[in-house]
Amino acid sequence: QEVLLPSLIREVTSFTLRIQTSSLVQKRKR
Repeated sequence: QEVLLPSLIREVTSFTLRIQTSSLVQKRKR
């Protein structure tokens, strides 16, 4: 499980960054 943890964190981080970028784009459009 220790080996899979970094992979999970990486996916969550990527997803979070994607959401933040999306929200920033929406704010700029408005």
